Amino acid sequence: MNNDPEALLSKAKQLLAGEKAAEALPLLQHAVQLKPNWPDALTELGVALFMVNRDTDALQPLRSAVRLNPRLARANKALGATLSRLNEIEQGVPYLQTAADLQPNDFEAQSNLAVALYGLRRLDEMAAPLQRAIELNPNAAEARYLRAAYWLLLGDFERGWPEYEWRWQSATRPYPKPQLPGPEWNGQPISGKRLFVYPEQGFGDTIQFSRYVPILSERGITPVFVGPPELLDLLGTLPGNFELRPLNGRVNYDLHCSLLSLPRLLNTRLETVPASVPYLRADPARVSQWKSRLQGVGRHGMKIGIAWAGDARHPNDRARSCRLLDFAPLSAVEADFFSLQKGPAAGQTPPDGLVVYDLMDEVRTFADGAAFISNLDLVIAVDTAIVHLAGALAKSCWVLLPHAADWRWLHQRTDSPWYPTLRLFRQSKIGDWPGVFGEVVAALNGTSRKNKGT
Repeated sequence: MNNDPEALLSKAKQLLAGEKAAEALPLLQHAVQLKPNWPDALTELGVALFMVNRDTDALQPLRSAVRLNPRLARANKALGATLSRLNEIEQGVPYLQTAADLQPNDFEAQSNLAVALYGLRRLDEMAAPLQRAIELNPNAAEARYLRAAYWLLLGDFERGWPEYEWRWQSATRPYPKPQLPGPEWNGQPISGKRLFVYPEQGFGDTIQFSRYVPILSERGITPVFVGPPELLDLLGTLPGNFELRPLNGRVNYDLHCSLLSLPRLLNTRLETVPASVPYLRADPARVSQWKSRLQGVGRHGMKIGIAWAGDARHPNDRARSCRLLDFAPLSAVEADFFSLQKGPAAGQTPPDGLVVYDLMDEVRTFADGAAFISNLDLVIAVDTAIVHLAGALAKSCWVLLPHAADWRWLHQRTDSPWYPTLRLFRQSKIGDWPGVFGEVVAALNGTSRKNKGT
């Protein structure tokens, strides 16, 4: 191997520019051996390690590069990005800020800083770098999508909904826009026309925004609404006149639109959110069956359903989901707890002292879940489809939110304009589930005393 460190660095930079970090690594490691205190080589070594997802290994060379040259913008930017990806966002922000200050015309430096500050919910601080990033690259979908989330989080729906259309171009979203024949609806009057309305995201989004289907029918439109099989029976309880079809079936229509574009097309503002609940209903026969099923299960009278994890494929799942072990403080509460958890996380073992009754093998569809939940006194769950189901049914539900909660829960609110029966419990800092559960236990004890008339 060449023993000229500068030649090694030059070749490695070419490889990194071509996204060939694995090939660049041995060259950079050798260059650093030959010239240990060279900030440029240390920086590129850290960048290469970051690119091959060896984040922890990248920290040492990047920290050394910044120590040797604090004004090296690339090193600061890479160190901040690495710390952010290791969920040490607060530690990473000073380095990202330095990089942004040193490179005011670098889109990536401005964008990285905005993303990190958004993750910390330091919204006042993120506005300037985000705006600068968009000025530098107006067609950057990720930055425009972030601005949509920022505006929606603040309740600025007037600007937020149009900007939210950039979601279709985001490389990080797992929901590509379907290529459908016929014209896309742009909000013009179409009374008497058949409008194909399709879901684009998860179960929770479909439940939340299905409330718009009856509004369409009120305007003389015939919605042709499609949904996944797990939701069809439940969605069939929506009021109004519409056609409900399974996904991937043959559908005749005049125009089409996405379910999550309806708030924009129907001009929803914070003060005009259609929040009349329930807009979905449990089947009375199934409710009666679950009532019989739950008789004799438990000891304390108050029945509480709990869910602790969402779909692991969600981009923010690491933050929004917790563990069943985190529910340990609830063992001090006089109530009976029922699992509402599906998926791999359902196999988690309860903490000592917390009895959790698991009947979820008997819940096959959301219609079953609706009947089950209708027989509970309260639902306590992380941000997953369960809370949307409870809210749509007008069931009392407490939502456990991460510090960087999704835009739909707005900023720092304890209530939801979308669901009047929901109460929000938020982390005061990243990862602070103990603080959330402390507040939940205090609220539960207050509820218990109230129910007992003390």
